[in-house]
Amino acid sequence: MSDTVNSVPWVTVVTVVYNGAEFIESTILSVLGQTCKNIEYVIIDGGSSDKTVEIIKKYESKIHYWISEDDAGIYDAMNKGINIAKGSWINFMNAGDTFSSESVVEDIFSLDHSGSTILYGDTEVIYPSFSRLAKARDIKNISKGMPFSHQSSFVKTDYHRQHKFNIKNRIVADMEFFMSAHCSDIVFKYLSVTISKVTSGGVSDINRLTTIIAWWRTSVTLGSSNLIALHFGFIMIDCFARDMLKKLLPRCVVYMLQKNR
Repeated sequence: MSDTVNSVPWVTVVTVVYNGAEFIESTILSVLGQTCKNIEYVIIDGGSSDKTVEIIKKYESKIHYWISEDDAGIYDAMNKGINIAKGSWINFMNAGDTFSSESVVEDIFSLDHSGSTILYGDTEVIYPSFSRLAKARDIKNISKGMPFSHQSSFVKTDYHRQHKFNIKNRIVADMEFFMSAHCSDIVFKYLSVTISKVTSGGVSDINRLTTIIAWWRTSVTLGSSNLIALHFGFIMIDCFARDMLKKLLPRCVVYMLQKNR
């Protein structure tokens, strides 16, 4: 795809979904509602047995490509999206997540990002009764865990096609990808803008302790000092303490603590 509209590059947005009928439509509408005209929209469904495909078909005239078939997990599905993508940049806005505003993609790509391979920004995390802004941390801290949400990132498609997600790393392959890129001196650019809205309760939230252990193992595998284990040890203790507090404290107090993290 060539740059044809106001010199804004084509951006491929990929949505991965499996049995997500209750929230896929909000994601589809968020992508289709972008003011940016140079968006290629791709949906990769993992062979859903609910009404997900029915909802996708409702909008298929506006979707550039979609498929519904079995896969080997979320990162396998995301790799399928990378293979299909024709845009200069790629973003993964998976089912249940949305862009922060209708103009955010256009606002980002109306600026010059030459020399950068990965763009990342902030995320609004949605809880049942409130939301909070999760500011992206410096990419230099990635050995300590994901410093931003992958929904709030854009990667040069050519680079991503050469460096796909490791499907054997079933929980934190996104961290592995970004950390490997950082270790290879790939240029990251922080954008002081809220790019996406994500709902709490995703895989990494539900399996928080498992995710922390996976971060630690990935970090050490990619060359971080064994001393990083101390950092993750404190995080695991904090995680355990938070889980205990959630069970012991009234829900309103738990919400207040989450809101002021």
